[in-house]
Amino acid sequence: MRKLLIGGRFEDSATGARLEVVDPATEEVVDIVPRGGPADIDRAVAAAKAAFPGWKRTPAWTRAGLLVEAARRLRQNQEEFAVTLTRDDRPDDALVLIMERRTPFTWKLAGVDLTPDPMG
Repeated sequence: MRKLLIGGRFEDSATGARLEVVDPATEEVVDIVPRGGPADIDRAVAAAKAAFPGWKRTPAWTRAGLLVEAARRLRQNQEEFAVTLTRDDRPDDALVLIMERRTPFTWKLAGVDLTPDPMG
């Protein structure tokens, strides 16, 4: 079973609740994940606030290097991401969420061209 990543540690949800991830094409349970709730959000926000002062002091070039590495890993695992997203019970919602949350700069680093196609 997967865990929530909060404050650099993998943890169960505060309530211990779990959620089955089902492949809608086969109705096979492909994973079981923690069902996060308000307490988990509070823990994640607190961890982010605690980490921010150190991140703010991190030189821009170091932060840029971390973004480049994240983009490299996204590209390296793009097929796995695509398969996972299409096996999700709401693949369109998941893909839209990912596209909306990523800045054009991050997509550019990942080698994804978001320039609109003039032909349509």
